[in-house]
Amino acid sequence: MGGECNYLLEVNETYELEFVDHARWREADPVVRGMYWFAHDRPKVDAFLDRAQRFLTQEAEHLELDVDVMRKEFAVGILPRDGTVYENLEEMSIAAMIELSDAEVPYCAFNGGNDVFVDVGNKNIGLHTLMRYLDCEGSQTLHVGDRFTATGNDTKVRDACSILWVASPDETTFFMRLLYRDIVSRRIL
Repeated sequence: MGGECNYLLEVNETYELEFVDHARWREADPVVRGMYWFAHDRPKVDAFLDRAQRFLTQEAEHLELDVDVMRKEFAVGILPRDGTVYENLEEMSIAAMIELSDAEVPYCAFNGGNDVFVDVGNKNIGLHTLMRYLDCEGSQTLHVGDRFTATGNDTKVRDACSILWVASPDETTFFMRLLYRDIVSRRIL
């Protein structure tokens, strides 16, 4: 699941990632289709992203940050051109959460460590969608993430399943190998 909850990828026969058509995962299940009502309300999504973009650029000017703006189908973010202090990104994330708290669409405003993004949707929607798609429960699911703080994009999944908070890709690899070893040894026993 990617883009917080806005696209799904799967590994094909040649071990490459490819996009799964929305019709298979977002439109096929009535419950999931209901969670993604915003995907069919482009004017509301665009108005929200316009508002978020205005706020982020104004906040960057206020903090005297030179930034590039990146606009995507369901997201908008700012990327500082020069390095900035982490606290500036935290301030922008928290301020965006407060500014957009009356939004009509589900969203996630977060500090990505080197940028600040506001995405339509969130990982909680994405995780519930993925669990339905794979026909599994929260008790069978482990979410691995690196941003579980108040301004992180992993925070909303905490009540959906077990979580593993990692600090780096190397730490993710370590824990996945450990988990794989435990699963294999469990099968042998």
